[in-house]
Amino acid sequence: MIIDERVGKLESMVKALTRKMNETIDVKKSGNPSFGRASKKSTSVLR
Repeated sequence: MIIDERVGKLESMVKALTRKMNETIDVKKSGNPSFGRASKKSTSVLR
């Protein structure tokens, strides 16, 4: 059970990291810093 919980935490961390990376890439493409700040706030709240 403990191993399964750790794997689940790792998977959620990886998903969060990939989501953050995709958001920063989108911000660079659009060139909208205010959107970047908003997305960073929402991701920190999800943690």
